[in-house]
Amino acid sequence: GLYQHNNKLFIAGTKDFPQDRFDDLKLPFDNTLKLTKRGRDADNYVKSHHEVDTVIGHSLGGAVALSIEKKYRYDKDK
Repeated sequence: GLYQHNNKLFIAGTKDFPQDRFDDLKLPFDNTLKLTKRGRDADNYVKSHHEVDTVIGHSLGGAVALSIEKKYRYDKDK
């Protein structure tokens, strides 16, 4: 569900059944990076690939991308 091209990280939407379907139900609890598998995977990826400065996602991936932006918003400004 993750693809990197240069400095951009693309995060796939809901695709893995049944894991992503269950994770979709956890999105309203505002802890996407810890409660969803895609969120944990993407967060670990961003931590280990410091060149990523743009995150793009669709559906579940969009929710994860917004959570990553919220968490790392000021890290890239320094």
